[in-house]
Amino acid sequence: MASFGGICYWPFSKYHVSGPGAVAFMDRLVPNRLPKVGRCALSYFLTPQAKIGSEVMLARLSEDEFYVVSYPEQELFDWRWLQMQRDSFSSDPQTPLKDVDIKNVTGDFGTLMVSGPESRRILGQMAGDEAAWSNDSFKFYDYKEVTLAGIPCRALRVSFTGELGWELHPASGDLEPLYQALKAFEPRLNDWGGFAMGSFRLEKGFKAFGSDMTRDHHALEAGLSKKFLRMEKDFIGRDALLAGASVEPERRCVHLGVSTPDGLDCVGNEAIFNETTGEVVGFTTSGGFGYLAQRSIAFGYVKSSTLDSGDSLAIEVLGERYPAKVQEGPFKPVLPLASTEPVQSPSATPAVQRSPSAAPAAQSPSMSCSAGGVEGRK
Repeated sequence: MASFGGICYWPFSKYHVSGPGAVAFMDRLVPNRLPKVGRCALSYFLTPQAKIGSEVMLARLSEDEFYVVSYPEQELFDWRWLQMQRDSFSSDPQTPLKDVDIKNVTGDFGTLMVSGPESRRILGQMAGDEAAWSNDSFKFYDYKEVTLAGIPCRALRVSFTGELGWELHPASGDLEPLYQALKAFEPRLNDWGGFAMGSFRLEKGFKAFGSDMTRDHHALEAGLSKKFLRMEKDFIGRDALLAGASVEPERRCVHLGVSTPDGLDCVGNEAIFNETTGEVVGFTTSGGFGYLAQRSIAFGYVKSSTLDSGDSLAIEVLGERYPAKVQEGPFKPVLPLASTEPVQSPSATPAVQRSPSAAPAAQSPSMSCSAGGVEGRK
């Protein structure tokens, strides 16, 4: 993927929410604005206490129909949550809802992520219309129904790697044929998976639901921005957010560069220390190596008082403490994602590896970043 592009299968949970009351229902369920028809929106299900219950991608198929995509392990939780909230809203005389139909379609659709520098060209040529896949025609967060190699599928221009890419959602029975068609059309497409995705998202500063954001974390301490919290509307968790808005959270989620020796990275639940006082002031929630930034990276929660003091931090990994510094924004790649030279065959293109001599990377001004799914390259 670093030199050309790649394919990744991901078993997302998926639901259809439709009916005359679908818009009112979804508007109460999520804290941000609903997407327009043909658009997607990253969103969250908050608990009444404003904890993060789930992270979802909403695609609006029509005026009153939504395609909701969630994490694999969230399938039954989100399925139950959707049903419970529909029943709760419907029985509340102050929030009357018309019919809302909710279907679990997890088994009906599969997902292939196609990402990397050549993903637009490959998909455009397969579709027989490269112009339709241009940045102007197929914008970030767009949703379209497309046909690739004769296979109809839903295409969402979203990316958890922060790089150019699409999610393709064909019918489950067409998943393998679509994969084989992609590989046949462009044999240089590599397979990639969660480990590579983790490296990319750590570099970009994308928090992962299930580790960096869970039902143990309040939306404000997790750092959800105003983009995701539209306080002018009514939604589950709003009262708790208003109650906590005037008080600084006791802890905050931070993006960290960690100065560990080569081959040693955080994985989560490592203690974070205030180097000045020696006090344990937090813990990591995830970590790993950024192969393009060529450095160790982590997310964690740290006491707000320590962050405000400016005291130095250290993280204990395997019994030793290593300096850690809060990163504002994504890490700048020190290795290129794609070469400007003509693409070679896979056997002639070496894998991206650690470079022990690489210097720590600074913030990249060319990428924007928030909580997940922001694309860095056009």
